[in-house]
Amino acid sequence: MNNVKLNLLAHYHAAGLEHYNRREYAQALKSFDRVLAMEPAFAEAHYGRALVYSVLNRLNLAFYDLERALQLAPRLKEMVNKDDRLRALKQSFWWRGKVGKLLRAA
Repeated sequence: MNNVKLNLLAHYHAAGLEHYNRREYAQALKSFDRVLAMEPAFAEAHYGRALVYSVLNRLNLAFYDLERALQLAPRLKEMVNKDDRLRALKQSFWWRGKVGKLLRAA
């Protein structure tokens, strides 16, 4: 991967997190989508999108992206366990079932 692409990925990922923190969820999704369009294996962008989907209560999509993030980067397991931003997802049946299994396997 060349430096230009890495810089673009870093820029869009940072923008996604900034939009998320400002509660600008539509813009956050667009930023994370841009990252994933350029690099589908960018685990942190899947994680960021899972955060947005969790806040929007789109839990099936949040689970999908969280699952993908953990498949790509099992090192994210500890962050997922500690991250209170995933509150809606953690209170859902997805967490008790599928996500819990993923975290034990990751």
